[in-house]
Amino acid sequence: MRKSELLVEVAKNIGIKGTINVPDGLWGYGKIKYDEGKCIGCSKCEVNCSEGAISFERIFDLPKIYEAEKSDGSLKKDRIVALIKSLTLKKPKNPINVPELVEGYGNVKIDLDKCIGCGNCQRYCTGKALKVEKILEIGGGN
Repeated sequence: MRKSELLVEVAKNIGIKGTINVPDGLWGYGKIKYDEGKCIGCSKCEVNCSEGAISFERIFDLPKIYEAEKSDGSLKKDRIVALIKSLTLKKPKNPINVPELVEGYGNVKIDLDKCIGCGNCQRYCTGKALKVEKILEIGGGN
């Protein structure tokens, strides 16, 4: 059991409900928010994660991007998607691997069982795509 899960169980048992703000200086608690649209594919998050909780997959998720109705904020990705839409005869079904020399495309995967909430991913993220939220959600009691 992760220590954040243990804290949630303790809070439930003493009747706390709702959201708890984690005090500064207490790490290992919280959750990571990932904004795919801001990710520039540098993989610094993966390199600087001391716990191996983050992996950067060099994929371009064509079906997901193809279906998106609004821009993710990246002009480069918008242009690629527009090109793909103009060239395709049917909707793509699978993600594609991105070659090593092509930068700016990929997807971050976070293993919350390994994450200790240290904030290294946020500190080293060039595109400001990762943010550690120092909160815990506490559900109803037993």
